[in-house]
Amino acid sequence: MKRVNLILIRIFQLVVFLLFTFFVLAYFGALLLVPLSALTQLTGILSLVGIPGTLAAILSLPIVGYLGYLVYRIPGLVIMLFETGFEVAIIGQSRIADFSDLAESVRQSD
Repeated sequence: MKRVNLILIRIFQLVVFLLFTFFVLAYFGALLLVPLSALTQLTGILSLVGIPGTLAAILSLPIVGYLGYLVYRIPGLVIMLFETGFEVAIIGQSRIADFSDLAESVRQSD
């Protein structure tokens, strides 16, 4: 029975590890994709106005860069965004360590 408990704990530990890995990758991926999405949407809007697609993409780049600069200038926003992602990673690491402690306590029993 002890072996079954250890196997179940390790399976749940793997699931939690994969879940938190997905959360962290999705969070930082979303942070990277927001400017790309803004660039795509702005290119579409400029193309709709009548500017050719290539020229609209070229004009959209500095506009999105300026918007990124405005976000960067907001005090503490960028740091808060990154710290949130790091806190999710730290929480995941502590949960995985808790599973290791639980597995060790099951191994020690009996």
